[in-house]
Amino acid sequence: MPVSGIAMKPPYCAAPTPSQEEAESVVGRQLKAALLGGADASYAVGARRFFKLAYCPDDVFIGLKVPVCRAIVREHLSRTDAGVIGELVRDNRHEMRMAGFMCLVESYIAPSKSSWAHHEDEDAARQAIVTEYLSSLKYCDNWDLVDMSCSKILGDWLVRQHAADIEGISTAASTAPGGTNSAGLSAEAVSSLPDWYQALLRSGDFWEVRVSVVLLLGAVLKCNTTFAFLVCKWHLDRLQQADLVLAINGMPFADRDLVHKALGWVLREAGKLDRPQLVSFLNSHAAQCHRTTMRYATEHFDRAAAKRLVALAQPTSAAAAATAATVLLQKRTAALERDIGTFYATKTDLQDAAQSLQEEERQDCQARRDELAKIRKQLNSRRAVLKQIREKVDALAAGLSAPDDLQGLMEQLETMLSAFRRGMRLEFESLSAQERSMTRELQAATTRFEDWAKPTQDASADDADTHNSSRVPTLARSRLSDTVAATLSLECTTERDVAGRIDAIIRNEGGATGGWPQHQHDTFLRLWTQVNKGDALVTRETADVRRRKVAALLSRAATALVERDSSEVEDHFAWYVRHLEYARQKRELVAAWRERRAQERAEKALADEAAAEASQSAAAAAAAAAERVQQQRDKKRSTVRAWQEQRQSREVEEEAAKAAAAEAERVRLEAERQRQRKVRQEVAAYRAERVREQQRLETARRMMRQEARRASQADIVTRAQADVEAARLRREELERLAEEKRHREDALLRGTSARWQCTVRADPDRLVGATKAVV
Repeated sequence: MPVSGIAMKPPYCAAPTPSQEEAESVVGRQLKAALLGGADASYAVGARRFFKLAYCPDDVFIGLKVPVCRAIVREHLSRTDAGVIGELVRDNRHEMRMAGFMCLVESYIAPSKSSWAHHEDEDAARQAIVTEYLSSLKYCDNWDLVDMSCSKILGDWLVRQHAADIEGISTAASTAPGGTNSAGLSAEAVSSLPDWYQALLRSGDFWEVRVSVVLLLGAVLKCNTTFAFLVCKWHLDRLQQADLVLAINGMPFADRDLVHKALGWVLREAGKLDRPQLVSFLNSHAAQCHRTTMRYATEHFDRAAAKRLVALAQPTSAAAAATAATVLLQKRTAALERDIGTFYATKTDLQDAAQSLQEEERQDCQARRDELAKIRKQLNSRRAVLKQIREKVDALAAGLSAPDDLQGLMEQLETMLSAFRRGMRLEFESLSAQERSMTRELQAATTRFEDWAKPTQDASADDADTHNSSRVPTLARSRLSDTVAATLSLECTTERDVAGRIDAIIRNEGGATGGWPQHQHDTFLRLWTQVNKGDALVTRETADVRRRKVAALLSRAATALVERDSSEVEDHFAWYVRHLEYARQKRELVAAWRERRAQERAEKALADEAAAEASQSAAAAAAAAAERVQQQRDKKRSTVRAWQEQRQSREVEEEAAKAAAAEAERVRLEAERQRQRKVRQEVAAYRAERVREQQRLETARRMMRQEARRASQADIVTRAQADVEAARLRREELERLAEEKRHREDALLRGTSARWQCTVRADPDRLVGATKAVV
């Protein structure tokens, strides 16, 4: 039953329906689509095994890893507002809630980069985020959601806004008698904390208790380690209370393992900052600590010290373990029952009908396939026979086969066709019988339904209706009684079937005696004969005649059949009338059947005669065809002989023509050879004449070159002499010019030396002559 004072968590929001998706914001749909796109089904299977369903039985895992989720959240953070976060944290899928709390954490760390940047400053934005987180804390219902969010939001906010209060509480505890090891959080100290933290410390909700412990990690430990020890001492004292009941979703939950682990975790991290205070705390409160808490707190201790402290801690009681196991089994049983109920709720009565219809459809399809295969097999056999007949006809036309083989194949084909027609007729009769049976049953049911719908009338009205009703035709074209006509529907029934049904009706109505003993029925027949005076009963007699006969029979039966009253005699009278009518109809049916059988025999005889005539006609046709083939063969042979003779004469003529053509060709070739010989001689003479002409031309050219060479040598000598003379004259002119130039230079030099003439004393030390080296 729910724990009093602890509100139950509102239900999760399941996966949105199409109408809900339309109401969602665009950012929310995009963010959820991105989260679903990064999910991995195989990872979801492992996540379901890793997270205990006892803590949150309704959790649904989609298989989204934490780094992937954080990257997607940071990508959409600037456009994610409080409405989208509310949709995420209320989702029944674990990873969606994780994404919602990640949005709050990332927004708290950097408000300017999130959708909360519209506030006046970062503190105002963080205040709004803390408020949103506290309102969504009821959906923070698994240990990973608590651990990833509460210390980064609530722990940091507690230090930012209440660092002085924390310092004052720590100082007061340190100055108290016994120090921090003996004192815990007093009521006055708790009242100085913010209201939301007071509510968490005093809460009976399992996850809120873990939040109040885990939020000490991070900023609180860095700010004041003593405060963390005081809060842990508060929870150790509270867990010792016998009336303390922790609940999950309003239901008591005996397993406190996650709370013990959280306390050990905080103590271990506090001991990393202040090891002596942790050792003193554990030594002082080892009896209050659970062994799980002690194991977590002493992980960085040496083995001997850790074992000593764990031995001093409280063991898990058997009753608590049994209670926890019982609660876990109850939750698992409830979850299984919900799953089973959901499974059976999805099954409807239509599934059985659908399975039955599917099975019937499968059987019908198989029957159709079998029938189709059978028909194809028969057609293939007939095709094979027709192919053989075609081959035989071709061979007969070519004169390679006898007509007897063709006759045998035709008879075989006729036999196969007859068997096929007979099989089809039998199958048709079987189907017709089934159709007639179904029609009878349908008409009988229709008649009964119509009888039920008719209003009750007296016997006279029934007689009038009987007389006024139309006749029901039979196979023998006779009139049946209304009962038989309504029951049998003989228009679509064979005589044998109708006779069998009439016998069944007679048996149902008491047999040949109508249910009376034989001696009483014999007495009734004697009275019947007396009343009817040997006349046959007319089926459609009037009601007055019927009443007179019944009255006469009753008057005689009063003395002859004293053991029967008048009503029984009257009923037996009516039965015997029907019995006679049934017998008459049966006789007519038998007569009709015999007539039909005789007609069928006659038709069969006619068919046999027609078949014999057809066979004789076929044989005559085959003989005529064979004779025609023989005539065609003789004609073809005579034609072939004439063609051969004509071809031989044509070959002789062709040989003679070929010989004449060969002789003419030989003469032509000989003339051509002579002509070619003459042409070659003429060509040789022409070439010799050309050679002689070229020799004469070469001699003339050589003589002309010699004459030209002699003339050119004289010209060369003359030109050379002229050139030598011109060169001599040119040289003389050049020498004259050079002499004139030399004279001008000498005159210039003489004028210059006279102008600059001076007296210079010779230097005796200057060598003016050649010297010789002294060795």
